[in-house]
Amino acid sequence: MFAGRLARSICIAAFAVTFGATGTAVATPPTAAKLVPKETCLLITVNNVGELSKRFMNTGLGRMSQDPKLHPLLKKLYGMAGAMVDAAPDNFGASLNELLSIPQGQIAFALVMPDGAEPEAVFFLDASKHLDTAKAYFAKASESFNQREETVGQTKIVIYTTKTSKKPHVVSFEREGMICFVQNVKMAKAILAAWDGQTKETLADNPHYATIVSRCTQGLSEPPQVLIYTDPIAITKAIIRSQPENTGARVALAMLPTLGLDGLKAFGVSVLLDSGPMDLVVNGHLLLDNPRTGVLDVLAFEPHDLKPGSWVPKDVADYSSIQWNFEKSLKKVGKIVDSFTREGYFSEVAFGQFRKDTGLDVEKDILPSFDGRVTIIQTVQEPIDFGSHAMLFAFRLKDPIQFAKVFDQLMADKGKGTWLKKSFGGKTYYTVEIPAKDVENIPPEYKSMIPSPCIGVIDNQLLLSYRKGIFMQVLRTVTEANGSLADEPDFKLVAGKIARLSGGHKPSAVQFVRPDETMRYLYGLLNSDLARMYVQAIADSNGGFQSIDAALKEHPLPPFSVLQRYLAPAGGFIIDDETGVHFTTFWLRRKQNGWPVGPMHPMPRQTGPQGGALGWENGWPFGPCGEEPRLTQISKKTQL
Repeated sequence: MFAGRLARSICIAAFAVTFGATGTAVATPPTAAKLVPKETCLLITVNNVGELSKRFMNTGLGRMSQDPKLHPLLKKLYGMAGAMVDAAPDNFGASLNELLSIPQGQIAFALVMPDGAEPEAVFFLDASKHLDTAKAYFAKASESFNQREETVGQTKIVIYTTKTSKKPHVVSFEREGMICFVQNVKMAKAILAAWDGQTKETLADNPHYATIVSRCTQGLSEPPQVLIYTDPIAITKAIIRSQPENTGARVALAMLPTLGLDGLKAFGVSVLLDSGPMDLVVNGHLLLDNPRTGVLDVLAFEPHDLKPGSWVPKDVADYSSIQWNFEKSLKKVGKIVDSFTREGYFSEVAFGQFRKDTGLDVEKDILPSFDGRVTIIQTVQEPIDFGSHAMLFAFRLKDPIQFAKVFDQLMADKGKGTWLKKSFGGKTYYTVEIPAKDVENIPPEYKSMIPSPCIGVIDNQLLLSYRKGIFMQVLRTVTEANGSLADEPDFKLVAGKIARLSGGHKPSAVQFVRPDETMRYLYGLLNSDLARMYVQAIADSNGGFQSIDAALKEHPLPPFSVLQRYLAPAGGFIIDDETGVHFTTFWLRRKQNGWPVGPMHPMPRQTGPQGGALGWENGWPFGPCGEEPRLTQISKKTQL
């Protein structure tokens, strides 16, 4: 039952999303949060589709799409997509450009769960400028349904039923240029009552929703363009209740309070584009009960030092670090598992075999050696191929000398014959070398993907990686002392942003990213002989890939330097506080000359004749299938 209704919900959303593009911003009706019931368990809102798209065009990726050396390729691919839509039998008689021109302001999708019943889908679509066109397309799409009308107040609602049933399949109405799709008449009446101010409480009055909005917009200089709210436990309960014959599902529902999962109150995400020195800011918040119990209490995050260790190479592509109390988390996991079995069961199952094989107790001899700081770095190794991406994990030690003795003895006893002891610059490590005869039949283009694991205690870190190249890169940084990530200007810039955006809180986790390094890796793969071979092989039997292959041959990718100049460093952090777990991710903006802007040097927005930010009229960077788009002004109105 629930699966069927959910499928219908998706169909409603799929139809409306078909219209998902842009137009000129106009005055909007009430926001979706003020129209849907307080019990709404999911709401995805785009406040103004046109402004979102135009803001995107002001970001680095948007400007990259308009670069004269890349634009022809993207324009060609867009034209192909338009041709495919035009040729589709069920496209409502509309071209891709016509469909993309319909939405004007707000679009929103919601799942409402009134009185614990099954979720019902609601979709709002602001099509005020092209209202007649939108209605015409919907009329064509609904030709196979029977229709009847009712009037609620001053609003006409249309009820669509199948030829074989009188039960509503979709119910729609239009008011103030906003088209609404729901699943039954009762929900339509409830939304219209809220519209008229006759409803005491809506989702906007839900304290969990209010907290999510507050935390996801905190520190932003303007409202975000996208806001997502969800009550994951309510959705989980609805799915479980929809399977009354499933005993396991009923048991799982009863166990939620025991596991403490009913303390997961809500989750939300906001997205803000093109704001000040930022291309993108994404805020997320996991709202948790206080105090936390059960599984939620396992999250034992602790305050974290922003500065990377001196061992971190200065040219990494990605640096992530978290402070986590492993001992505390492990004890809480053991307590939960043992409560369902017997005391000591978790320790026996998780570590019993290791204890038997090595004589070491993980909980007493291993874990106390770590101070909870875990670092992950990623690099792109030259030459670029499918084995170029490398990752290394580092666990900081409280007493590295004592741990090294235990570790070396363990490797001598259990790693003999597999792990080879090596030395570089006076630092000892262990690696696995695969005999040449075992890989002689592997084609050359695949040999770079063969793992070359390394592990070792280097200074105060236990390092391990599946690629020897990145491990040796760290060893050279340690032994040659030629500078580390902490000294790099772009890292200092991102660290400064993290300190400001965290609002005085000390993060539990931080991240620094160089998107141009990731782009360099992807660019190298796309231009590799192996990738070309795969594309050609698929194109031989797939018409879509034949078109893509032809487009790439007609308009080859520009030099990587063309793409790189649009990408600036990015960062992020996690904060654990009394309301839950908060995270922020952001991308800085590059100036026209390619250097990332700093806190004192915000990049000026591209502007039109009246000083507003520039955007494409139809919101797409490639123009309406061969035509150059016109520049329009962005409305400065935003509504949450």
